[in-house]
Amino acid sequence: MKPLYMEVTRDKYELPLAVADSPYELARMRRVDVTSILKAIRGLKMGKRRKSIYRLVWVDEREA
Repeated sequence: MKPLYMEVTRDKYELPLAVADSPYELARMRRVDVTSILKAIRGLKMGKRRKSIYRLVWVDEREA
């Protein structure tokens, strides 16, 4: 399994805007601070935030 970090649209479809192998790469691509991405993903894991534009998705490397 391999993690992918994504920024998605704010609508109900949540289409991917950017996909990266690390939160640092995603931050560099989207020109944001990496801490905002990490905090958003951690908040989703802990159930503190209901909605975020950042996602952590695990994919099987054999399917990628």
